[in-house]
Amino acid sequence: MMRVGMWDSSSISTLFSGLNGSRNTSSASSFINNLDLGTYSSIKSGSYFKLLKSYYSENLDSKASSLVSSSVATAADDTKTLGKIQSDAGDLVKSAQDLYKSGSKDDADTTYKKVSAFVDDYNSLVSAASKSETSKITKNLESMQSLTDMNAKSLAKIGISIDSKSGKLSVDEETFKKADQTKVKALFNGNGSYAYGVATKASMMEYTAKSEAEKSNTYSANGRYNNTYSSGSNYNYFL
Repeated sequence: MMRVGMWDSSSISTLFSGLNGSRNTSSASSFINNLDLGTYSSIKSGSYFKLLKSYYSENLDSKASSLVSSSVATAADDTKTLGKIQSDAGDLVKSAQDLYKSGSKDDADTTYKKVSAFVDDYNSLVSAASKSETSKITKNLESMQSLTDMNAKSLAKIGISIDSKSGKLSVDEETFKKADQTKVKALFNGNGSYAYGVATKASMMEYTAKSEAEKSNTYSANGRYNNTYSSGSNYNYFL
């Protein structure tokens, strides 16, 4: 009788004779007979997992495929792109809030500085979000730019123009400061204003970018491991 270390094939067959839950005894015997002696020997060295994985390979492969298909990165954009969108959208939300929450207390110089910051943040978000392939982000970008187009005439009266190709804004300081400040405030002050509408769209892009960046990517937008990987759930499933 062939022996492996202190084991013989009869002893090993006995060891696995109870593995007949969903499979019959002949299947277990076939499994034993198809293993080489080196694999038998590995039991002694603590490599039982190798045998277990081989025995349950069909079920394990099925579960593994299911796990991988549900846990791999599903975001349409890479984390760097999403992180940039999230950051720029957050900046635009803040600059827009500085305008629509300021009321009528600001003079023309102060308002111009805030509008200038708003324009810069708006343009940065347009550049970042234009590179996105995430439908929710692109739809909100289009909605934000449509809102701007709807207010194009009013914006032009206070010195803010829209580039027809890029959709970006530019503000002429002299025209802006000479403009009727009542019209400026109508566009940028209070809930329901143009600035408020832009902040709403930017906020939605910020939320979507953050959510997409956390969809089972190895790293989150801030460079840390995301929850799936830091918890080790994918790795531990197979141990």
